[in-house]
Amino acid sequence: MASSFTIMRVRGIPIGVHWSWLIVFGVFVWSLTKVLYPAAYPGLDGATYLGMGIATALLFFGSVLLHELSHALLSEREGIHIEGISLWLLGGVARLRGRPGRPSTEARIAGVGPR
Repeated sequence: MASSFTIMRVRGIPIGVHWSWLIVFGVFVWSLTKVLYPAAYPGLDGATYLGMGIATALLFFGSVLLHELSHALLSEREGIHIEGISLWLLGGVARLRGRPGRPSTEARIAGVGPR
């Protein structure tokens, strides 16, 4: 999946965001700010809820990025070039250029990462 725009590079690996991710991020922040946090922590002002929602969304999507980055960094260590990482509607994907030579290598790459 091609990214709409690149937001950063980590160890030479471009990390991009697809436009669909922006919609999910907005819905996530909105639902935290308007529904979940006011019910869980009543009486705070709107700016506090918004700050909490944005911080939570950034932490959540940061964990998705760390997960994909762990796949990418191990792939690079195994000699498989990484075209990039894309965050999109359903999470993220590390785009590998090539395939692992052995099933054990593929299993390590698939199994690595925070869960």
